[in-house]
Amino acid sequence: MIRKIKTIIVLGILLVIAGCDNGVEVSPQPGLIRVVLETADDNTFIVERGDTSAVFTPTYCEFYISTGQGSAFQGENFSILFPHAFTTQQYDTYTNLLEMNFHTKIGDEFGKIYFADTTNIFSKEDFTEKRKNYITKYVRDLRNDILYGNITYNDIEDVELREFVKQTIDVSNGTVELGSLKANYKRNVVFESYTPPGNYDSLKFSVSIPNSSYFRKIRIPSITGTGEFENDLQIANDENSIMNFDVKFEVEEGKVTEIVFKISPLESISRFLDSYLFDRKVEVLEVKNAFEDNPVKPSDVMNFLNGIE
Repeated sequence: MIRKIKTIIVLGILLVIAGCDNGVEVSPQPGLIRVVLETADDNTFIVERGDTSAVFTPTYCEFYISTGQGSAFQGENFSILFPHAFTTQQYDTYTNLLEMNFHTKIGDEFGKIYFADTTNIFSKEDFTEKRKNYITKYVRDLRNDILYGNITYNDIEDVELREFVKQTIDVSNGTVELGSLKANYKRNVVFESYTPPGNYDSLKFSVSIPNSSYFRKIRIPSITGTGEFENDLQIANDENSIMNFDVKFEVEEGKVTEIVFKISPLESISRFLDSYLFDRKVEVLEVKNAFEDNPVKPSDVMNFLNGIE
């Protein structure tokens, strides 16, 4: 009899517990914020002292910026943005705003060759300069093969590379207006970070010039082949490297929200003493709210380099 009473009491307690609400709700899954920098495709040349320098030459062009310290804001609350979805560390990354889409493909090929050689003494500057030379030679050899009649344009399988080689030949021959050409610049993902769902009203992140003596220079060859526009870059001393963008966007659970910025690097520079000021002409181009997509996988070579100070 006593055993039956105990059993009834235990069952009663279990029923009461089962019916209780413990007040703890399941936390929503995060969404993904992706911040993209796109170089304006008509921002392709600069005229200095009567000499025109343009990206439409075989020589790999360079205009590096440093981005970092990203945050997405909901009023006074904020979420930290990381360089890519596969890290939980904040660090500045270097982006070449004049990098073409096909450059990356050729450069990744070089990266595999470079890192496979265990005799290489690694440094960020050393690797970047060797990569530049490799890409330049690759494109110049193709261009010369076209000019000497060894191959035709159709022999270049990569459509983007084929078009660029044609552009370099047309520019050097003077058969095309430079201002009519569009560059196929790389689309740069500078932040990609998991973030709590909600409505956000602004973004902040730093846009600056790298401290490295190599990466702080702009390098664009003259279209006449007689020289190169190479100068140090800096932002004004009284300017904060952190830029604030009032942009409203929504992050949904398990989805991607993409904020695309347009930057015009060559329109952003002006001469200042012995260097050039970078005035950072950056604007919001597009917001894509809550769509289905996967995180961008970091490049084996370039994103690894970006994390090295």
